[in-house]
Amino acid sequence: MTKDIGVMNAFMNGSRVLIGELMRSPDLASRVNKEFALIDAPLAEFLTGAMACGQLKKSDPNVASDRLLALFKATIFVPLLKHETSVTAPENLQSVASESVDIFLRQFAVG
Repeated sequence: MTKDIGVMNAFMNGSRVLIGELMRSPDLASRVNKEFALIDAPLAEFLTGAMACGQLKKSDPNVASDRLLALFKATIFVPLLKHETSVTAPENLQSVASESVDIFLRQFAVG
């Protein structure tokens, strides 16, 4: 677990630097956004399959993917950036993630 925390801390420190640079350079932000879109594509593909199987309402899978990722970013990533450890403590992450999924499903689940 200690190794995982060290890796997470290094990632978050790098994320803080990256966010600062993205705010400073619109061109860099545009290039990074294009790369992130490639990383997010598998989730959109997964949601496309769930829509095709009737598990989710038919809608734009990219929008649905963006919504789900936004929930995770708002409830997990941003608190980590701000060092809010009470929200992101390992024992709380499962419930925080589950709540985000519940909110997503209220919007996109069939029935």
